[in-house]
Amino acid sequence: MLTRNQNPAASVGVLVAITGAFAWFALVPAEHRLKSARAESETLRGEIEEQSRQIALLRQLHDEVSQLERATGGFRLRVPRDHDLGEFLKDLAAMLEQNGFARYTFQPQMAKPVTAERMTPELVRAAPGLQVQPVVVQIAGEFESLFATLRELERMPRLSQIESLVLDADPEHPGRVKVEMLINTYFLPEPGTKGD
Repeated sequence: MLTRNQNPAASVGVLVAITGAFAWFALVPAEHRLKSARAESETLRGEIEEQSRQIALLRQLHDEVSQLERATGGFRLRVPRDHDLGEFLKDLAAMLEQNGFARYTFQPQMAKPVTAERMTPELVRAAPGLQVQPVVVQIAGEFESLFATLRELERMPRLSQIESLVLDADPEHPGRVKVEMLINTYFLPEPGTKGD
């Protein structure tokens, strides 16, 4: 309340001065702090969005790697690091005997690098140094057993391929055949080795 001795203009001036001082010392620094906090918040939001994008890319990459691992899970088994021809021939002999071929011969040829024209460009990049081990196999037995043998050969754990197959009927024994086939099996030597 105003008393008689007070000047109203002076009171208004004091109020304006107090308001100005409050604005200058309290509101202006608070506004600067608010702008600084907003800028920092935008920076952090941008960093969070970038990290979220990176996490999404990592999830996608993880899914792709998992899918690739499932697709190639048996590759090391099907294309071993070791030449291991003896193990392949042992498995092949057991399969032939199981299908009634008591007489067979194996003639391993010289292992050699797989040529680019025999592989897809993707395989060339994925398996540099891939070696092919040709084996000539001669068998004689029942014609029906040959088909079972060929089906089982496809199911062998180690990757193999019949490159050629020559079939001759045995004129002295109807229903029996003599077969000569060239089977290729593959291995991928450790880097820095020649393969056997």
